[in-house]
Amino acid sequence: MNKKPLTGVYDAHFHLVSTMKKHGNTNILDTALDLGLAGGIDVGSDLDEDQNRFDTLANYPQIKFSCGIYPDGVTKGPIDAQIERLGAHIDRFSPDAIGEIGVDFHWNFGTPDLQIELCKKQIQLANERGLPIIIHNREGDDALKQIITEIPPQHGAMLHCFSSGASLAEFAIDHGFFISFAGNVTFSNAHGLRKVMAMIPQELLLVETDSPYLTPHPHRGTPNDPSMILHTIEVMAEYRGVSKQTVINQTAQNFLRFLG
Repeated sequence: MNKKPLTGVYDAHFHLVSTMKKHGNTNILDTALDLGLAGGIDVGSDLDEDQNRFDTLANYPQIKFSCGIYPDGVTKGPIDAQIERLGAHIDRFSPDAIGEIGVDFHWNFGTPDLQIELCKKQIQLANERGLPIIIHNREGDDALKQIITEIPPQHGAMLHCFSSGASLAEFAIDHGFFISFAGNVTFSNAHGLRKVMAMIPQELLLVETDSPYLTPHPHRGTPNDPSMILHTIEVMAEYRGVSKQTVINQTAQNFLRFLG
């Protein structure tokens, strides 16, 4: 695959440090940065990985760092103990955001009530520490609306890898949340998602890879990485009726705004 320049592109969500450790591929970030990737954020989902991620990213000042407890955390022990540990990690690592946090009812981690409790407590912690949040949502639109209504994030939020319908998008827009789209917007069966993507105000739009997941067409079936993000950007530009460079410029500005 010929690699295309990524000049000015910010990848708003990926999990590359853990991938590098798991597969021994230590040049993923180097390759992306050599192609011109302006920056991005390596997103946490497991507190056990935070130290390695933090140490690795010390060599990559362009890449930001978040830590958080994924919905499957409800299966890993008492929630309050995990929140206390997350607070300690915030003190130790000074992350740029809390995430990814949220609800995932597709995989039935624990119970919905436990997932909601875990998410709420992490939003409360983010509010106390003055940090934005990165939200994971799968088949939990109504629960997510309930959570946000009861405990609004006070320092910004990103709905990552948006895959819901117009109702949740409008709810997020009303709250001023950033909405990020990944490789699934390029899939042949994603007509509805592309329509939602096209309606997002330009000042709230983000783009991500969610690497190593959600590889965009035409490279599905291979591990994803930031070098493939232009496929997503090109589809976003086409359906929004703007140039690819317009999408790059606007999502870059928005990413920096998300980080405050």
